[in-house]
Amino acid sequence: MNSYIAECLEKFQDLPQPLKEAVGGFETCLKIKEIEDRHQGIVLGFAVILLAIGEIEADKFPEYLQARFDLKDEEAKIIAQEVIEEVITPAFKAIGIVDNEEFQGDVVDIFKKDIIKTLDLDNDSLKIVNQGIFKFVADNPEMEDRLADYLRNNQELLSRDKVEHDGRMMPGTIENWLGDYISHYGSDNFDEISIIQYLASSPNANKLEAPIKNKLRRVLRLYYNFVFFPESMEGVPVENWEVFPLHLLKSSAVDLEDNENSQAQQLRDALQRYVKGSLEYKAISEEIERLEKKGGQS
Repeated sequence: MNSYIAECLEKFQDLPQPLKEAVGGFETCLKIKEIEDRHQGIVLGFAVILLAIGEIEADKFPEYLQARFDLKDEEAKIIAQEVIEEVITPAFKAIGIVDNEEFQGDVVDIFKKDIIKTLDLDNDSLKIVNQGIFKFVADNPEMEDRLADYLRNNQELLSRDKVEHDGRMMPGTIENWLGDYISHYGSDNFDEISIIQYLASSPNANKLEAPIKNKLRRVLRLYYNFVFFPESMEGVPVENWEVFPLHLLKSSAVDLEDNENSQAQQLRDALQRYVKGSLEYKAISEEIERLEKKGGQS
């Protein structure tokens, strides 16, 4: 098999499962066949894969078709429009990815009022949301600071437990929990180690039940991922880049005890995201070693 084709097929296999199923599903294949029947002599399956993995941008698709199938300019534009409108757009809409103008509203709503609901999505759906947010911010860099402000001021209730601040009991909103973290570590000190230390040492966080504490961990990680990007993804392979953190599969995700062994386990889970030998990998490894020695772990 041609190495380029093999590479593209591998990228398609690496897409989140819902997106792969939407683009490669039975209904989509029927639509592709209808378009092929309307325009004799073309085979569009691989072209659709190239669109799905981002190898070809939609505005360059007519040029690709014209060169690939020796088409006239007008016919290539017609086929490209049919593929986009009848195949790609419906497949992406089926899994919640829409055009840029619509997606802008979705992203704003997520950061303003749907953080909790988005955190509860399964990992495959979170990967799709993350890809969409990265692309949206790349296409609309002027929105990045605005989205960060929406996150900082988010009034969704993360916990029923109040957040004590300067002798006042504040509602357990995302805004107030972020403020509590910042009151301990400052606005510029967000990283894996500091987040886990905060969850273990903060009087406010200590009173949370494990599932809520885990959700708070993921909110803090979301803030770090987004506000401090690209520094937050240093040492992380591009294919593992996140805005919304995925659900951890290990026990520390639901058993956040306030001791050295539990903190070390959480850091071991986090360590898997980083490239071995990166500065982040080394720093987290050193903290794990320190915690293990302190906790008497062999």
